[in-house]
Amino acid sequence: MRKFEYKVFLKNRIDILDDKVLTYLYQPIIGLKSLAIYKLLINEAEVIKQLQKQEFYNEDRLIKLSMLSSDQLSWAIKKLEAMGLVVTLQSKINEAKIFNIYPPLEPKQFFEYSLFNSALLEKIGKKNYEIAQLMFKEDNCANESDYKNTSSKFLEVFEEFNKNLKEEVYSKIQTRPKKTNVLLEGLDFESIFKNLQNKNICVSKENEKLKNVIEEVYLSYNLTEETIIDALIKAYDEQEVDLDIEKFYIIISSKYLVHEDTASLDFDPELNKKTKTNAKIKEMETIDPIHFLELLMNVDCLDLVFLELIRSLRREYKLRDGVINCLLEYSYLKNESKIVKNYILKIAKTFNERDISNAKEAMDYLKLANKKSKVSKKDLGKYIKENNVLDNRDEEYNEDSGYTMEFDENIKPDPNLWGNY
Repeated sequence: MRKFEYKVFLKNRIDILDDKVLTYLYQPIIGLKSLAIYKLLINEAEVIKQLQKQEFYNEDRLIKLSMLSSDQLSWAIKKLEAMGLVVTLQSKINEAKIFNIYPPLEPKQFFEYSLFNSALLEKIGKKNYEIAQLMFKEDNCANESDYKNTSSKFLEVFEEFNKNLKEEVYSKIQTRPKKTNVLLEGLDFESIFKNLQNKNICVSKENEKLKNVIEEVYLSYNLTEETIIDALIKAYDEQEVDLDIEKFYIIISSKYLVHEDTASLDFDPELNKKTKTNAKIKEMETIDPIHFLELLMNVDCLDLVFLELIRSLRREYKLRDGVINCLLEYSYLKNESKIVKNYILKIAKTFNERDISNAKEAMDYLKLANKKSKVSKKDLGKYIKENNVLDNRDEEYNEDSGYTMEFDENIKPDPNLWGNY
């Protein structure tokens, strides 16, 4: 394979706080090698600027400076791209590349992205995650409401510049902007809402929840603005005069996240119960469990106890997101609108024992488990043996910090899909 040539450009200023964010929030996810390459590229940008070189450098330079192989270097850069720290531009006519370097997100932005948030928790664990949150917690004056702002304005202090207020000042110096969120480059909310308005779709520009959903899918997948607009149009419910967020996720997933075990399912939510079940399966396989719970509870950020539960189901029980979502909704329906940790973990253990690996298998199994509760005590043992379902007659599930969830209108559990209660 031919080696590439490259140039590096620093698109924003990077300060001391950025270095702290990189060390404690990014490094656990991307690893020390990728972080070292990131800092090397920053220095390369300064070298190119100082030497005022117009030609490109060869890949061999990065390999020798980093002591990595070509494959290791490529993988390290891909991690940087995935986190929005590097944007790679490939020449259309040769092997030349341009690396545009961007600073990390502000801590608040980082913790608002469910993907980054869950990845960090997965990598460093609950205790270190709590420390990371405390490290970047904003300091606020507790009694600030008892004070008023008496700070002076510029022209109140420097009156001599009053006469120059309307004069135009031209500067040939172009400074770097302080921050650019490269992860959302190309995403224009004004354009999206304008296109929706042209299609007579009534959506408020102030709908922050919808903006967060759009940002999440744009951050997660290689989507064009046109694809997002098309999916939003298809997901609009004219009767409810609102967007169906579940359907939006399903439409996106049908193009980008169709798993091999659900690819053959026919989806049309208007046909019959079977088709509704297929839609439910696709929903479960598509939505990230953290965002799923946020929608169910109508909160912007989950409490740590829920993040830890999802982390445990992923890491210790090795369950896929679709299976986790089934467990969360089933617990809600079976336990008086509560997410009961021990109850969920008990079933998760059984899923491991029976090698249940996708949402369809989980849903079928939980339907049988629900039917079991309606069988007479006399026939219960026989039923369990014949149907091979979970027996939790003698288990008592206690959860000190159970959370009663209020469902958002866009996420509604359908008990009929699990069997009557």
